[in-house]
Amino acid sequence: MRKHNPARDIFPLDRLRSRLLSREKGPFKGGGVKRSPFFQDIERALYREFWDFLAAIFGLEEEEKWALLLPFALESGYAESSGEPSRATPRLLLHLTGISYSRVRELFHPRGKLHRFRLLRYVKGTEEYPLLDRPYGLPEALMDRLCGLKPWLEGVEELPASDTGQAGPLAGRIVSLARKSQERGEPFLLELIGERETALLALEEALAQVGLPAWSVSLPEVGEEGLGEILREALLEGRLVVLTEADRKELPRDLLRDLALYLVLVAERPLGFAEHRLGVPSPSGDYLAGVFRQCGLSEAWPFPVCRRDLKKWIRAGLTPEEILLEKYRRRAQGLALVRKPCRSPEELVLPEREKRLLDHLLLRLRRRTLILEDEGLARLAYPRKGVNVLFSGPPGTGKTLAAEILAGSLGLPLVMVDLAGVASKWVGETEKNLRLIFEDLVSPETVVVFDEAEALFGRRVENRQAQDRYANMEISYLLQRLEDHRGCVILATNLEPALDQAFVRRLDLILRFPFPDEEMRERLWRQFLARLPRTRGIEVTRLAREYPLSGGQIRNIVLTAAYLAGEGPVGPEEIKEALELELTKLGAMLEAR
Repeated sequence: MRKHNPARDIFPLDRLRSRLLSREKGPFKGGGVKRSPFFQDIERALYREFWDFLAAIFGLEEEEKWALLLPFALESGYAESSGEPSRATPRLLLHLTGISYSRVRELFHPRGKLHRFRLLRYVKGTEEYPLLDRPYGLPEALMDRLCGLKPWLEGVEELPASDTGQAGPLAGRIVSLARKSQERGEPFLLELIGERETALLALEEALAQVGLPAWSVSLPEVGEEGLGEILREALLEGRLVVLTEADRKELPRDLLRDLALYLVLVAERPLGFAEHRLGVPSPSGDYLAGVFRQCGLSEAWPFPVCRRDLKKWIRAGLTPEEILLEKYRRRAQGLALVRKPCRSPEELVLPEREKRLLDHLLLRLRRRTLILEDEGLARLAYPRKGVNVLFSGPPGTGKTLAAEILAGSLGLPLVMVDLAGVASKWVGETEKNLRLIFEDLVSPETVVVFDEAEALFGRRVENRQAQDRYANMEISYLLQRLEDHRGCVILATNLEPALDQAFVRRLDLILRFPFPDEEMRERLWRQFLARLPRTRGIEVTRLAREYPLSGGQIRNIVLTAAYLAGEGPVGPEEIKEALELELTKLGAMLEAR
């Protein structure tokens, strides 16, 4: 097992202890207590080198040591209590040591060292217990260390230094700030504001020069309790902690102030916590090409990836599309359907003007990074960095199909927002779900579609009753988020007049899908019929002339006819029956209206 005092090499012990204890609040002063023979015996049973280091680094007094040794003794079987199972409690500690009740309250106070530095934790489900009877134990990682074992931490990934010699400007600025903090003996606290993967690329380069081992941790994944253990272990090992997605969950500021000595927060927006803050610029194409060449790839992927993850995915044989698909499926949380685009541009039948608009949108999305790298153009586009589009037209005219083709051409996942999962009758829940969508799913790596957009993006109304006010608040929130994202958002609707006009101003492009004319219908019939194994005697020209149907309806008719034909060829009889079924359905829909 590694030595337990690597922090001494990076931060002198006396200065480290001074930094930690200077943050202490309140009159937590013990002292004047004789050593207990019982606890002296227990000390001999644990890994003494680590125990001495732990006591020194946190300045533990005798009673604080006793409070930690008691659960160790009970759990390891060195001592037994009358309870079943054996649990340490403040009352048992009081009886064994004879310390006063007031001192027990000091030891177990929320701002005492034992709690602040996450050296003990209460048993879950005992929040209502009186203080003296509330059972507590040691964190698993601390227990492992006291037994001479290397702890295992959930949610932690090693962030290795890049030893290729390539370092961008951002890495240089990080190195400069880190060295100044080390020279002054001060904590190194830094916010990196921008895209996560690009920030990790710069940190990999900086670590090679700073000489610090590092862990990367996602705040939403580990939560506050897990983060406390990670920060304590990083402090003991002298590690830098890179906390990613730090703006996607409430930041545990008190915890970070207590335990963070080397910390980098990666977020999309400023957090107002760290002393230093650096913006993360979009990486240039040449820079990314160099990173991918270092990892053995001849072509760069369409999105930045840190070297650690890139090497891991290459070994697993994953493609960029598979990586993005899995990443955003995990994030969807029931709010959206994330799927791999599988439709080709040839399947979309549109007039030439609408085709040109779709080609323009594709060009805009492919070149947005290139354009926004230019300082003048970036200022012109400010504050917006994303692309907002409206797809408008009757049902079945190809709006969703066009979005899928767009995503497929870019090699990105298609995210279809589930309005049933987003809208809620409870006040504030709809905004919460929308925030999750824009923070977790809307990115340069996805194409996000709000189908039936009029349900969320409808017109604001006069505040006549309480629900009107909350509905208007939701619309105002959406207006704000459309200005403040970096992805591609498509609003699809067949009721364009129902949309609030404020949304129209925030749109980069409006593409209206017309109902197909006779020529387009004939092309659609031929396209869908060509997919059938066998056909016979179908008059495509007559069908296109006599029946004004949308592309979606023609597709339904051909599919139904295939079911009716079974293993045989699809002929006029099957098409006629399928057509009658579709028209009956259409008539029922019209009557319902």
